[in-house]
Amino acid sequence: MEKYHQLADLLLELEMMMRQEALWDIPMPSPEAFMSQEPFCIDTMSFSQWVKFVMLERYKQIIEQKMALPPHSEIAPIADMYFQQQTESVKRKVLTMFMRLDRFINDQNRMD
Repeated sequence: MEKYHQLADLLLELEMMMRQEALWDIPMPSPEAFMSQEPFCIDTMSFSQWVKFVMLERYKQIIEQKMALPPHSEIAPIADMYFQQQTESVKRKVLTMFMRLDRFINDQNRMD
């Protein structure tokens, strides 16, 4: 049970950081964009859209339904590539959050 609370806290921190850095107010992707078969829906939406409309929604379901966590998480490297054009401060904040999330998911799976 505790892992779901910790995950919820991490996701809330991520959302708050994205809001503070003006990365949250982005348009909803088209319904077709969600049909992508590519990792991170990279062919149909921006990374920020994927985080807000796909990743966070999936994690909310996992938390609410007490489902198994993903077996592995490597989001930080794609975030690093996507946020190259941001200021160093924003990039560092974003990367830190995704590294924390990756580490949390990966550590939880080692414990289970």
